[in-house]
Amino acid sequence: MASRMHVGGRTQIVSFHIPKNILRALDRLVEMGVFNNRSEAIRLALYKLIEEYRDFLLEETRGPIPRPVLGFR
Repeated sequence: MASRMHVGGRTQIVSFHIPKNILRALDRLVEMGVFNNRSEAIRLALYKLIEEYRDFLLEETRGPIPRPVLGFR
């Protein structure tokens, strides 16, 4: 699954296992037009997860975390 992160300028390919029922739900959202593709949906989910843990990450790294640019392809 390819993903792009605007901040930092480099795209990395990430491969992972996902339960079939979650993948079916993800594909349905893409079919419905909620997302352009799987990568966009997963990217948004990861951005939201990182935002949820932002304070924890800031404590751990003791430095600023760049905010992702949503909608970047």
